Amino acid sequence: MAIQASRPWYVNVIIVVLALGILAWAARAGYEAWQGVSYPGLADMQAKLEAQQRRIAELEEDNKTLRATVQAGGSSLQIERTAQDALSKQVKALSEENARLKQDISLFEGLSGGNGVAPAAILSVFVVEPGEGAGRYRYRLTAVMTGGRDPKDREFRGHYQLVVKMQSGGQAAIMTVPAANDANREKFALKFKQFQRVEGVFQLPEGAVPATVEARLLSDGVTRATKTVTL
Repeated sequence: MAIQASRPWYVNVIIVVLALGILAWAARAGYEAWQGVSYPGLADMQAKLEAQQRRIAELEEDNKTLRATVQAGGSSLQIERTAQDALSKQVKALSEENARLKQDISLFEGLSGGNGVAPAAILSVFVVEPGEGAGRYRYRLTAVMTGGRDPKDREFRGHYQLVVKMQSGGQAAIMTVPAANDANREKFALKFKQFQRVEGVFQLPEGAVPATVEARLLSDGVTRATKTVTL
């Protein structure tokens, strides 16, 4: 009778996690490289989205299999739990990249339309999410110039502003970011011909509960575009 030697299954899990780590790094590097291109083809973006969706489906299936294996193992080793957590994080990271890619496709579809219409600034994307720590929130926005026959004729010069409506101390209150006396107001300046992405954080007063956050694009003292999210 022949006996076949095989690797412990959790060694295979570690190999899978390492491979996923390399995949995530490569995906991130490719995404950042793509960001440096001012106007990629929409067909290429859609192909990337479809490929990434297929990969996410495969990772989710692997995640289910590993979860079932860990549960069946009863008293599993810590390394197995670590591998399971790492795989879940990889799936989450790729899902977030997938969501960003969808937003980018929507963005470029907007850029490709509007010929013959006067150039105008819009807020294509505005997202606000809880950050690390009480009262801390992360945001990201994408400002886009639309309209006009030639992208070279479009340019926005101005800045953005956040207006947070909240409950503080049992009363309605409003907070503006940046504040009028903020020494770092220049960090909120915008200058672009096609689009510009911005990410940042803001801190609410202790005990304050946010209701809505409005992003505004301002130029020459005039509000050119707004977008509001409810928290």
